[in-house]
Amino acid sequence: MAIIGKIRERSGLLIVLVGGAMVAFILSDLFTNRGPSAEDQVIGEVGGDPILLQKFERRVNDEVESYRNDFGQQVDGAMQEQIRQRVWNEMVRDRVYGPHVREAGLAVVKDEYDDIRFGDNILPEFRNQPNFQDPQTGEPDRQALRQYFEAVQLNAPVYHAIQRDRLVDQRLYNKYETLVQRSIFANSAQAREEFASRNAKVTFDFVAKRYDSEPDSLYPVSENDLEKYYNAHKNDPRHQQKASRGFSYVTFPVTPTLADREALRDELAGLKADFEAAENDSLFVVGNSDTRVYSVMPYVAGTADAATDTLLLNAAVGTVVGPYQQGETWKLSKVVELAKVEEARVRHILLSTQGKDQLAIDGISARADSLLRVVKRDRSKFEELVTEFSEDPGSVQNGGVYEWFDRGRMVPEFTIASFDEPVGAITIARTSYGFHIVEVLGQRERDERRIASIDRQMRPSPGTFNTMYKEANDFSLRFTSPEAFKSGAEE
Repeated sequence: MAIIGKIRERSGLLIVLVGGAMVAFILSDLFTNRGPSAEDQVIGEVGGDPILLQKFERRVNDEVESYRNDFGQQVDGAMQEQIRQRVWNEMVRDRVYGPHVREAGLAVVKDEYDDIRFGDNILPEFRNQPNFQDPQTGEPDRQALRQYFEAVQLNAPVYHAIQRDRLVDQRLYNKYETLVQRSIFANSAQAREEFASRNAKVTFDFVAKRYDSEPDSLYPVSENDLEKYYNAHKNDPRHQQKASRGFSYVTFPVTPTLADREALRDELAGLKADFEAAENDSLFVVGNSDTRVYSVMPYVAGTADAATDTLLLNAAVGTVVGPYQQGETWKLSKVVELAKVEEARVRHILLSTQGKDQLAIDGISARADSLLRVVKRDRSKFEELVTEFSEDPGSVQNGGVYEWFDRGRMVPEFTIASFDEPVGAITIARTSYGFHIVEVLGQRERDERRIASIDRQMRPSPGTFNTMYKEANDFSLRFTSPEAFKSGAEE
């Protein structure tokens, strides 16, 4: 209760601090060294507690170096900017929340820490990532999350420590916010008073004389009268408008150069031998892939370029292929499993029962039996009967044929008729769609290679980012007036 009392007393101060802390700092002051040295240059202040440029830059550099050393990857310009923004936000939040959290004695125990990572209360930044979701249900994949955190702890210890501190702080701040929210409430007396004021009713008589009941000409208004009224009321709140600004801007797009793309490809190529020799593919993929997720997927012919496609379709288990390009991503893929996949080719006639009552369904069943007898006596009539009777728009144009498909594609009853009956068999399958007269045209097995991939998004390098930043900065220094700005933008 003592904590709640203090929160109530300081809730106004907290709101002011949070609002003040969100004011963005000017980038030109941050990245240039005009005025005081970096050691004492203040780039922000929260509640009288300054944020020094030197400390800010040191934290940014520590995160960049830990990422580079732990993961063996270069930090491109976009990621470096994300790190800078994240560090800034954390330093602001620490000054806003930190003293109050410490005074309240809040803490995060191990069970709670695990709960926000892969338990029942996963943090939104992980819960909402598609890479950590079950593709079928959209729910968090707790096993994938657990593997990710274990891989980070094993392969990137420095980054793991930074991440742990960040998640713990985030949880502490959320707990403190919850305390603040739950300490501000209306008691029963206030609720009754509010209800009474909203529902109070009175009865009264009144007389009104409308302004438009008399002509304006009876009350002439001079320019002097208008001016006096304007001066007397121009600052009234009802006449105030929100300030707005119009501005023009020039964009300097930062995109990966050919050299950036080749450097990423070469970096991925350097992992090829280690990937082939890796005994634990999941840890290796999570530790070296941008997506940080290990998944084994069947390789579909034609997914990659022709040369890579040929290599993957003929590779032995354990072979690593690549790097190869897929969209704006470089990939390095390892064949981890070779499976035999059953496939069937069939044709069918569908008599739909959807939306029908039992009496109608009984009639449709009898018709299916009749059609079955006809096609068993004379298979040459099958295509003709498809055209006349089948209610499957997806196959009528093909004579009722479904080309090669595996066991996982169709509904169970249709699958049984297609795979568990011999080639040439004609049977009836009852599904949720209706009655199918199914003829098995062929069955086969094919080899399916299942691969795990390391991916690297093609991003601009720090050098490219800095080059474009310099161009933007030079532009701002050269064209300082509106006229010059427009002229420079049109060059």
